[in-house]
Amino acid sequence: MGTNTEINLSERFEAAFNRVHKALKQSAKKARTDKFYKLIEIQKNHSLIRLYEDDLYQFAKLRNAIVHEKIDLDYYIAEPHLETVERIERIAEHFEKPKSALSIAATPVFYFYEDGKLSDVLAIINKF
Repeated sequence: MGTNTEINLSERFEAAFNRVHKALKQSAKKARTDKFYKLIEIQKNHSLIRLYEDDLYQFAKLRNAIVHEKIDLDYYIAEPHLETVERIERIAEHFEKPKSALSIAATPVFYFYEDGKLSDVLAIINKF
């Protein structure tokens, strides 16, 4: 039988996996499927999917082992490590609350209104 720590890790992992899955479904609104693997495949141009693609596939395999290979109460054929659980939780947060370009900009972002003077735009381009 699994320990409470193992059960909590499995439950935390599954909850975070479900959060990622929900985010994938929401970003692929017109998809004809809700299968995790397919949602990754059809959204290969999504920056977070490109960043975490290998992890997402490995998480899907682990999730299937946890959910579909459970053979008894409190007994899982696979148990995620704490580091794995923490990683998928961080990834879920990235999908749910992606960083904006402004939040990670290394230098100040300049913007101009459509009725602004071209000379102002060129002056900033020349300066920076």
